Amino acid sequence: MCSVKRYWVPVACLFLLCLTIACSKRVSSDRFYVAEENAVATDLVSKVRELKGMEVATNETVEHADMLPYSRMLIKNAHIRFELTNPIETNERIQQLLEQFEGYITEENEHEGANGKTLNGTIVIKVPSHNFDAFIEELLIVVKKFSSKNIYTEDVTAEFIDNEARLRVQRNVEARYLQILEKAQTVSEILEVENELQNIRSSIETLEARQNYFKNQVAFSTISLVYFVNAHSTVSIFSRILDAFMEGGEILLGIISLWPLIIIIVVLVFIVRKILKKRKLSKQGIVEKETT
Repeated sequence: MCSVKRYWVPVACLFLLCLTIACSKRVSSDRFYVAEENAVATDLVSKVRELKGMEVATNETVEHADMLPYSRMLIKNAHIRFELTNPIETNERIQQLLEQFEGYITEENEHEGANGKTLNGTIVIKVPSHNFDAFIEELLIVVKKFSSKNIYTEDVTAEFIDNEARLRVQRNVEARYLQILEKAQTVSEILEVENELQNIRSSIETLEARQNYFKNQVAFSTISLVYFVNAHSTVSIFSRILDAFMEGGEILLGIISLWPLIIIIVVLVFIVRKILKKRKLSKQGIVEKETT
């Protein structure tokens, strides 16, 4: 019995010692994991702030030092106003030019002028930019008589290159955000990164739409044709003669509608002339008597 008691005390002490060591290791391990999580969170926050700084820098003017070897981006446009003397023939010739130079009509409208004697219309044409000069040259032969012609070119090369540089930076920032999203652990971190990703993608879509617009405008030139048709220039000589007779008939009807007034005037003229004639005869009779 005494021997058992003698061994029980050291065993109990050893058990308590082991329990104390285990508890201390668990506490230190928990502290290590917490510190590691804080470090990861701090690193994520710093990376997000760094990418935000890159995003702000992207919105500033991009230097042209890293210009890509783009050819000049020129948007060619023309605006021609002319009198349409032969609508059918001119329309057929324009259709032939569109087929010849691979063009097409994007808009066409027609309306009567304010005075009712003219017909105004607009035709908007798109042609490949490499056919622009040849199309204009042939079109002016067809039109012959134009009242105004305006051909102008817009150079968008610098803006196009700036947008390409911004797109490269924005795509790099998007890739970095995706890497950070994979390492995010808390809900707040995920939401913050996804919010920034949404903003970046919106900027990318806007820039891409702008670039596509430039590419389309450069690839196809716009030609606006504004024409007017005088009513007398589109009718035949027989129609003009008929119109003249019609106008004369209207004048005659107007005169007939005034016949009572005309009759009164004729009667008054007749009476006045008769009175004057009588006076003249009476004066002649008096003179003859005096001479005899």
